[in-house]
Amino acid sequence: MSSALFPELEVERATLQALFELDGMGLAQADPATGRLLRVNRELAAMLGRTEEELVGRSFLDFTHPEDRERNWDGFQRMASGERHNLRLEKRFLRPDGATVWVLMSVNLMRDEGGQPARTLAVAMDISERRRVEQALAQNRERLELALSAAHLGLWEWSFATGALWASDEVLEITGLTRRELERDADCWRRLVHPEDVEMIWALDEAARRGGTFHAEYRLLRPDGTQRWVANHARTVCDAAGQPLRMVGTLADVSARKQDEAALRQAHDALEARVQERTAELALANTQLANEVVERRATEAQVRELLGQLVNTEEEERRRLARELHDSLGQHLTALTLGLKAVQEDPALPAALRERLAQLREVTRRLDGDVDRLSYELRPAVLDDLGLNEALRELAGAWAEDSGVPVDIHTRGLRGQRFGAAQEITVYRVVQEALNNVRKHAAATRVGLIVEHRDGELRAIVEDDGRGMEAELWHPVAAPPGQRLGLRGMAERARLAGGRLEVETEPGRGTTVYLSIPLSTEED
Repeated sequence: MSSALFPELEVERATLQALFELDGMGLAQADPATGRLLRVNRELAAMLGRTEEELVGRSFLDFTHPEDRERNWDGFQRMASGERHNLRLEKRFLRPDGATVWVLMSVNLMRDEGGQPARTLAVAMDISERRRVEQALAQNRERLELALSAAHLGLWEWSFATGALWASDEVLEITGLTRRELERDADCWRRLVHPEDVEMIWALDEAARRGGTFHAEYRLLRPDGTQRWVANHARTVCDAAGQPLRMVGTLADVSARKQDEAALRQAHDALEARVQERTAELALANTQLANEVVERRATEAQVRELLGQLVNTEEEERRRLARELHDSLGQHLTALTLGLKAVQEDPALPAALRERLAQLREVTRRLDGDVDRLSYELRPAVLDDLGLNEALRELAGAWAEDSGVPVDIHTRGLRGQRFGAAQEITVYRVVQEALNNVRKHAAATRVGLIVEHRDGELRAIVEDDGRGMEAELWHPVAAPPGQRLGLRGMAERARLAGGRLEVETEPGRGTTVYLSIPLSTEED
């Protein structure tokens, strides 16, 4: 059928194509049984540093980091088997140059109309930058630990007896205070604490009172107006009686780490928002595609119904024409033959005229035979009167006599059986057209015909030992012009009856036509 008859098919293809052309998102369809990539978009190919052609046809495991393959394949199989609805994970791919690409991947299983796994649809987002930020954060933490171990931190000591506060140069640099300011007013640093973090001061005083430890991160507003995040870790030193004497601690500037964490949170939130947005778009697209498929199937059902009505109308018209030829024209030809015979037998006629009448009688006889043959080909009466078994045997015998090629016919489960009119005429017409194709194109010396009723189906096989053809040319669109309409008509008849038509052929090895038509319960 021409795609112009079904514009919704084009919309379906265009929608799917538009999804695969979205920027910033890798898309791939894969075989749920093998993981073989069936289709990828250029964004995914660019992520992996390859072309689309290099990816399609190969398993996604071929490009997965070796350390991730077993875990990825286990999750993929569990999804394909129905243990889970989808698969969401962070994984590593390898580029051709050996570089690693981190992606956040969401994989969903798509099923066919029978509920069986058909293919998977994967959405991939490049999170390499986020991973680099995480790695940078880890490195910062490592540096912090190294700094602590090497005492490269700001140190401070608070005497409870005098209230004096000593601080190292690093503490002064972090806070922006001068030593003179700190010596004049030991509590001046407290006024630098961000108003939203003042509870940290209360926690520090409580730890000092209890003789415990203190660990906190908070913000300082430096005298120059800038803000610093600091990490303050301290412990209380007590006397032999357990009374607090002083508190000793370290102060670290952790502003860079806080900025990294904020950037990481921002990147993660943005990534989550984009994934949710794309997921919503895909869900909407899937819904639209499902609606379009329903509409397309409804349209196809209507078309099949109309075509079925056309076929039925054609058969009824064939029956009417056959009856008219046989009952009307046939009777007239019979009357004409008898009249010519009566005139010819008149003894008063000259011999030359009697000879001419004999010729006319022969022409009339041939014409009567042609009318009978044409009436039979239009609608064989034996099909309506005796059923499919006898009609096929009569067809095979007449065809063999006319073509000079013997037909070896075998039937099973047909004798004494009647089937639906549509099923019987479909089998008859397909076999008739297959035999016509053998006579026109095959140059065969033997033909086999098998028709059987088995497993709730009518099955017919027509095979010959003729010249055959290339397998890809048997399709109704690709077939040679002389066979195209015949094959198309056979395939269309089979489809309208709910069946299927298959052809096996090879140059020099003959051709075999397979037809199968399901029967309803009543017909079984």
